[in-house]
Amino acid sequence: ESSPQKASLRDVKIIEQPAQPSRPRRSKLLAERYEICARAGKGGIGEVFLARDMHRVEAGHNDPRVAIKIIQRRHGNCPDAIRSLQREAVNAQCLVHPGIRRVYAMERDQQRFFLVMEWLDGETLAARLDRTKGQPMANDAFRALLLQIISALAFAHRHGIVHGDIKPGNIFMTTQGGIKLLDFGHAEGAMSPTRSEPFAITRGYTSLDVYHGCQPEIRDDVYSLAVMAYRMLVGRRPFGRHNAVEAEALGLEPEQPSMLSASQWHVLQAGLALHREDRLATIAGFRDVLLLPDAPIFRPRLVVAA
Repeated sequence: ESSPQKASLRDVKIIEQPAQPSRPRRSKLLAERYEICARAGKGGIGEVFLARDMHRVEAGHNDPRVAIKIIQRRHGNCPDAIRSLQREAVNAQCLVHPGIRRVYAMERDQQRFFLVMEWLDGETLAARLDRTKGQPMANDAFRALLLQIISALAFAHRHGIVHGDIKPGNIFMTTQGGIKLLDFGHAEGAMSPTRSEPFAITRGYTSLDVYHGCQPEIRDDVYSLAVMAYRMLVGRRPFGRHNAVEAEALGLEPEQPSMLSASQWHVLQAGLALHREDRLATIAGFRDVLLLPDAPIFRPRLVVAA
C-alpha cells in the first residue's frame, strides 16, 4: 500500500476512483494527519467535514480545527470532479483576501483527493435568508454585507478569476461579523469538454448566457450578485420561482423595490439584465452608486410633526 502524499496543485494526474470509495472513519487519520470529527455539509460535488489537524495538536496550536472537503461518493470516479477540486485549490490559493476562504492544500490519501481549508464558525447567507422566511434585510446589515461581498468579488475579478457560482450558499457569514466567499471550483468557466453545459447551475442565480452554455464572464457574476442583492432587499428573487430562461420566455420584468431611489433602481436593474450585452460590465456600479454614503438604500420615512 502506497503512503499518502501531497498532490501537485497544477499537475494533478486524474486517477480512476473505485465505484464506491469508502468514507473516512473517525478512528482512521486521513493522510495520516487529519482526524475526521463530524460532517458539516455538502455542496455540488463535495462533502465538508470538521477535522482536527494532528500536526497542529502535536504543536500545541490553540485551534487545530480545519475543514476537509472530499468528493462525494456519486462523483468519486469522475475526472471532472477531481479537476473541479484542483481548480478550487489553485484559484483560492491565488486569492489571499480576508473575504475569501483560505485553502491550505490539496492532498490525497491513496486515490482519494481532498482539500484542507480554513474552518469557519457561523452560517451561510442562504441559512440566514431561509431562517428569516422572506423578510427583507435591515439597511445597515444589507450595506455591510454587500460591501464585503463586493470587495472580495472585485478582488477576484482584478486577478482575472470569475467565480461562476455566486449565490447565498457560497457566502459565509462568520461569527466575527465578516464574510467569506466560498467554492471557487466553478471559477474561470469550469466547462467540461464532455458536457454541453457548466458543471453546476444554480436555479434562480445563474445567468441566461451560462444557462445556454456560455463560459461565465464577469457580467455573469454581476447578474448573480444583483439577484442576491434583490433577494436581500426584498425577501424574494426578482423573477420569483423562475430562472433566467423561464423569465425570458415569459417576458417577466422585476418590480422596483419601494425602498430604492430611481437612480439606485437603475443600477440594480442594469445588473439584472437578462442579456449579457445589456448588463453592467463590472460590479463597480454597485459600489459606486447603489451604496453611495449620500444615497441611502432606504428612503427616509416622512415624519409628520404633531
